[in-house]
Amino acid sequence: MPILIDKGYKSTPISNIEYITRPDKVTDDNGKKWVETFNMSSTINSSAKEMYDEFELINKLHNKNKGYNENKYYHIIINFRKNDNVTQEMAMNIGKKYIHLIYPGHQAIMGAHSDTDEIHFHACVNSVCMEDGHKETRWLKELAKRKDLVNKIAFEMYNIQPFDWRKARDEK
Repeated sequence: MPILIDKGYKSTPISNIEYITRPDKVTDDNGKKWVETFNMSSTINSSAKEMYDEFELINKLHNKNKGYNENKYYHIIINFRKNDNVTQEMAMNIGKKYIHLIYPGHQAIMGAHSDTDEIHFHACVNSVCMEDGHKETRWLKELAKRKDLVNKIAFEMYNIQPFDWRKARDEK
């Protein structure tokens, strides 16, 4: 049951990048680090500062994200239940597909964490598209479609049963 959280933040993304790429969170039992970048020259061996600098380069190139009251990045989290039996590889594949479909042309740093009982995916996505400079915006009706999309991706890729977020919302 994948549960999606996709939120915008007005602060700089460096602390988020540091968190997503922390070795104690992304390294599996065999020593493999489950971190990837998308639309970036930075690699998993780059520092958080180098990754942040790439975000800033795109922001400056397109003259965006200069004001305090603007979403500078989006932090995406996809949580899985323990009984879904999701591995870090599976979480990374589901998360990558979501990022590629929802944020084409945007820079992203992605990590699959195994530091809790439940595997989960994180991504930090620049709000500015590197290709054409448009800023990603959020609408509530789009979030519903995105939650459904994560359910669909997880089911199609790994037969993970969908999370009925509408029912959970109505029961609150």
